[in-house]
Amino acid sequence: MVEIEVCFLVDQLSAWISKEQQFLGSLRENAESIRDEMGHIRAFLRKADQKQEVDPQLEEWIKQVRDIVYDAEDVMDKFMFWLKGRRRTEGVIGLVGTGGLGKTTLVRKVYDDAAVRLGFSTHVWVTVSNSFKLHDLLRTMIRRLAVDVNKQPPHGLEAMDADEMKEFVHKFLRNRTYIIVLDDIWSLTAWEAIRYAFPRSRMSGFIIITTRFQSIGCAASIESNGYLYNMQPLPQEESKTLFYRKGLLRGLMS
Repeated sequence: MVEIEVCFLVDQLSAWISKEQQFLGSLRENAESIRDEMGHIRAFLRKADQKQEVDPQLEEWIKQVRDIVYDAEDVMDKFMFWLKGRRRTEGVIGLVGTGGLGKTTLVRKVYDDAAVRLGFSTHVWVTVSNSFKLHDLLRTMIRRLAVDVNKQPPHGLEAMDADEMKEFVHKFLRNRTYIIVLDDIWSLTAWEAIRYAFPRSRMSGFIIITTRFQSIGCAASIESNGYLYNMQPLPQEESKTLFYRKGLLRGLMS
């Protein structure tokens, strides 16, 4: 029974990877890593099958892995469906969670997804961070906007003040479809300083922000009738199960 359940999970994941391979793009390494993990699981199954008794911890591990995989797929599917389904309106998507939880990884997978990129003409990723400096961030954004459309940055960029740079970004995006990622925003002051660079009407794009702070995510998403997603860490028991799984696999493979 144990082998059947895990093999089914492995087959489902393998089929999904094969089906979506042409759209993986920069996620090829992730797909290859998953395939390697599948090989480890199959090797583990062969050894587990030789046991006379079923280990209760092993049964719990199977259940937790299956639940985690299903949850991850649901989150990604819902996020991408919402994003692509509403790309003709304005909105800010906020992802909130503690440091190291995977906010940037999740957004990067959506940002790099081939289907999402085809739906928008402009794509720019900017890291804000705790050492936020408005002038530097706006210059970086303008340079990346120019690169994204194969053009040179505007003449005199270094001499522009913040208001001039915001006006440039606003005009640049006004008649475009776009995704702008502002990764790791640490303060409401930073968001308030940046947000007026983006069109407020006739907008056909999304601003995606990641932050550790609920207040920032709420402020950014609510005012634009956007979407707020709170990422949660694994509960203690699931964390222990994952730790057990990794240790058990390494032990059996050594």
